Amino acid sequence: MFLSPSSHLANITASKFFYSQFKYYVTDNTIINVSGNTTTLDLTNVDILFGKWAGIDFVKGAKVRANNSVFRPCDLNSTWRGFGFYDTDSNIIDESLFKNAQKGLYFEHSTGRVTNNQFHDNQIGLQVYGVDDFNEAITGNTFIVDNLSDRIDYDTLPCYVNIPFNNEHF
Repeated sequence: MFLSPSSHLANITASKFFYSQFKYYVTDNTIINVSGNTTTLDLTNVDILFGKWAGIDFVKGAKVRANNSVFRPCDLNSTWRGFGFYDTDSNIIDESLFKNAQKGLYFEHSTGRVTNNQFHDNQIGLQVYGVDDFNEAITGNTFIVDNLSDRIDYDTLPCYVNIPFNNEHF
């Protein structure tokens, strides 16, 4: 199953995720859970603003194709959670911007091609855990921390609201 945010994500729930003027908004404490071996989420040419501790998890084989997109917090002096990958491979993240995330990309027992992205003022830009042989390309990425990064409040205690999003629930 191939999903695009314009046709499916906005239908999750109007109170937690909504679309307005070419931007997507994910409210505070909302984790979008993309699940299933046949599910691919296309995040091409999108601008997503995340509330505090909001993010997207890819689990049980679900994949992302992110290209030429921006992922950032609603409040530029705050952070969002980031993308989590759990037991999923063959993800593609290319030419995108991850700004002010707790962990821009977190791979646990997962892999993906991460090329030509910019990680700006993330607490951790990219982290790989539990993978003995990460055989995908991680190349051409830029990690930037400006001299004003001490103004960002990197929280340590999340409160999650899980929204199931898989090949059985839309």
